[in-house]
Amino acid sequence: MKNKILLLTIILISTLTYSQKKENNFPAVNFLSNNQHTGVFNESPVVSAPEIKYYFKTGGAVRSTPAVFQNKIYFGSGDGYLYCLDENSGKFLWKFKSVGTITSSPAISNNNIYFASKDGFLYCIQIDNGKLLWKFNLGKDLFYRWEFDYYLSSPTIFSGVVYIGSGDGNLYVVNSETGKLLWKYSTSSRIRSTPAIADGILYFGDFAGKLYALDLKTKQPKWIYETDGVKIKIENFGFDRAALISSPTIYGNAVLVGSREGCLYCVDTETGKLNWKDDQKMSWVISTPAIYKGNVLVGTSDGHFVKSLNIKNGAEIWRYNTATPVWSSIAIADNVAYGGDYSGNFFALNADDGKKLWEIKTEDRIHSSPVIHNGAIYLGSDDGYFYAISGSSKISDRLQKSKKAVYWEESKGFNWFQNKSDELIRDFFVKEGYELVDVQKLKSFFEERIKDHLPSAVVFARNDFPATIYSDSTKTDLLREYLKGDNKVVLLGENPLAYIKNKDGVLTELDFRKASKYFGIDYGGELTDAMKGLIPTYVTNDGIKIGLKGFTIAMAAVAPNQVTTVYSLNEIGLAASWIKNYGGLQNSGLVQLIVNRQLPTNLTMIKNAVEFGLQ
Repeated sequence: MKNKILLLTIILISTLTYSQKKENNFPAVNFLSNNQHTGVFNESPVVSAPEIKYYFKTGGAVRSTPAVFQNKIYFGSGDGYLYCLDENSGKFLWKFKSVGTITSSPAISNNNIYFASKDGFLYCIQIDNGKLLWKFNLGKDLFYRWEFDYYLSSPTIFSGVVYIGSGDGNLYVVNSETGKLLWKYSTSSRIRSTPAIADGILYFGDFAGKLYALDLKTKQPKWIYETDGVKIKIENFGFDRAALISSPTIYGNAVLVGSREGCLYCVDTETGKLNWKDDQKMSWVISTPAIYKGNVLVGTSDGHFVKSLNIKNGAEIWRYNTATPVWSSIAIADNVAYGGDYSGNFFALNADDGKKLWEIKTEDRIHSSPVIHNGAIYLGSDDGYFYAISGSSKISDRLQKSKKAVYWEESKGFNWFQNKSDELIRDFFVKEGYELVDVQKLKSFFEERIKDHLPSAVVFARNDFPATIYSDSTKTDLLREYLKGDNKVVLLGENPLAYIKNKDGVLTELDFRKASKYFGIDYGGELTDAMKGLIPTYVTNDGIKIGLKGFTIAMAAVAPNQVTTVYSLNEIGLAASWIKNYGGLQNSGLVQLIVNRQLPTNLTMIKNAVEFGLQ
């Protein structure tokens, strides 16, 4: 009996030991998908029909690039927390508080999470519950006059060792289990780039403009390459033209890195000699280069573009112009490249030719780099939100074909919008590339879409249906015909047919029965019985998909069964934001959204909602 118990014990211990080894035997999850920072994810891309899978609000800007492992997502925020969410639902699981903001990207290895905080420490916490295991002092930042110093070096895990740069000028090498220092290398200049590793060589850059290749065996430089920024007298320009904040990318015998001098450098990994450089004309290259089919994709700051270059000679393949600087690194899945800019646009490009596939707009600048996993894209924004974006993996040309317009004319007499908020709406959408149409152009726009059948949307910045498109004496007017197609009429105020005006534009009466009859939507009354009062409304799951957030105050809500899809419900269960389909494809028809008539502040999410289904 004793022998049987002993045998079972040995078997059990062996099984547990094997299970632990098997569990811990997975590649480390590092910045931009691997130790070489190629930015390539072996995942199914979101090619078209993007929608917000979920979003999560933090208390600060989310500049950290997320890490995904075993159906959980980990990322840092400016509020000092490292967050853990369920990947599928976005449900909050736990958070860990540091003393400083977390702009570094977490790395994962052996059931531990590693990240740096601006409190000056490298942290190691348990992956299941966020319990602190150890922290390592990264020293005090060296003086730096020129600022725009947003990122921290992120940890790179390799063979049980953590490699990380510090603002104190040291590259630290730390035991991943104990947090004990193994060795360090001093550069005497801040290090914010994340180390890359290939073939026993560690690559990183510093603020002095030097690119280092350290031999991990000898712990000494194989070579040090000095960019042109080393020789520049920064004081002559009044801004930094030396720092290497871009993390190096390794591909074959090339190491690529961007510089604040305004160049993308390609250096030979063996000799440390320059292969080529691409001059962005003093526009900082902060993005970490990504690799696609032998080409390198990278964004630029004041140049306002993303470009693809031949990795052998630096020849430009294509260029995609953005509205604002690009600091986010590019991530690639299949033949789709993803990135973000300072206007809050998160965009998807065809990596072969640079043509835009779609975009979704966040409410502030994007510093976080995207990660693709399980058919979804994850990223953060300076608006304090973490986003999960899903969609279709099938090709669609709807974005290239779709037409978008904003209708506005100066109101005579009654204007539903107040304090010139209609002009603010007009200017926002014009800036976003919408065609500005007046009464006559609106008529032509409707007629052209009815004829060419291209999907389209018109945002009504003037809350009125002019006589050129609407008539209550016929059932075949232009507005009805337009709504039957793959088109959207987007209202940001209450239904204008309820507001009866005379020929001088003076409001004479309210009657929601007219709107009910025309659109086939029962508003439930004539006057205040239809308006129902100013009631808080809350976003539904369908509203989240199109990009709506939080709650708004609205009047004139309707029963949910009166419309096709409900985007927000008020406190008494009525639909305040919605779409009603009139026979066109899904996501076409009359759209009712809500903005503050005195000062609209949510136009970014309104834009996402308008364009939902057009991409």
